Amino acid sequence: MRVILDAANGPLHRCTRAKHTALQSLSADPVPSGWFGAPRRASAGDGADKARKRRPPRFTHYSDFVGQWLLPVTGVRVAANHREGQYTWCRQWWAHHGVAVRFAALHAVFEAARVADDGAAMSTLFVSHTDPHMRVILDAAQGPLHRCAPDHHVPQPGLPVSSVPTGWFRSVGSSLPVDELGFGPDFRPFRNNSAG
Repeated sequence: MRVILDAANGPLHRCTRAKHTALQSLSADPVPSGWFGAPRRASAGDGADKARKRRPPRFTHYSDFVGQWLLPVTGVRVAANHREGQYTWCRQWWAHHGVAVRFAALHAVFEAARVADDGAAMSTLFVSHTDPHMRVILDAAQGPLHRCAPDHHVPQPGLPVSSVPTGWFRSVGSSLPVDELGFGPDFRPFRNNSAG
């Protein structure tokens, strides 16, 4: 309810108690042909469960899910050039890898909720999945679209990375000792031994 009743940014922010004002869904440019590669075809040996065999997915690809279901049900206030507001959007969402991965995950949860026996599955889809993901995706200050505006795409490079030095994690397949606190690999053998 907090999301729905958010007077500043929620889906009802333009409405009053006496007057309904429709909020347009977020818009998007069409996904370029072949952007996600060739569509995957299910084979007989995929081991799909019986529920999926009885009810095919509503959307065969998550880009269809985003354009036809997710964006139309997403009603948030996106301020002009997003600098005054809490949320921003990019019409070329598909060019942002982190956004596309999150939308693919939401699509998987949507399809599972759609065929679930649990009547609360669609509510769970919003409360536990859609709302948290959209808060991150649309975050104008720190989200993956923070440089974009609704009508202006700015490519985002990933985080910089250096090559892992040879032997840093020992050889593939060997186990690393875990430190006594259980927080992960023990990197003490790699400490600079020049101190002392």
